[in-house]
Amino acid sequence: MVAIVDEKQVKMVAKSPGSQSDSENPDIDWNPEEERQLVRKVDLIIMPLLILAFFALQLDRGNIGNALTDYFLKDVGITQNQFNVGQQLLSAGIVILEIPSNLVLYRIGPTLWIGGQIVAW
Repeated sequence: MVAIVDEKQVKMVAKSPGSQSDSENPDIDWNPEEERQLVRKVDLIIMPLLILAFFALQLDRGNIGNALTDYFLKDVGITQNQFNVGQQLLSAGIVILEIPSNLVLYRIGPTLWIGGQIVAW
């Protein structure tokens, strides 16, 4: 029994992901140590920004709780139940819109999407 193999199929198999180890792949021109250093450098740039953004989010959430202790409901003229419904709608809106937001982020890129959100806010 003789199998005839097309040359294109052989090339496709040779270039498929996982067919070569990273050390054998000629397209990679960096070593694992250089990659680790790059990831560390990017982490040191991105993590402080994420921590700052998380702090701002928590600060905003905390201010809503502080508003209740400062007679916010009486000043605005709403009941505790109306305030609770507003809080639930805010949380539901965040949860519902998170997936579409991430899909748009993936499609148009973070530069335009996050920049647009900052300008809109």
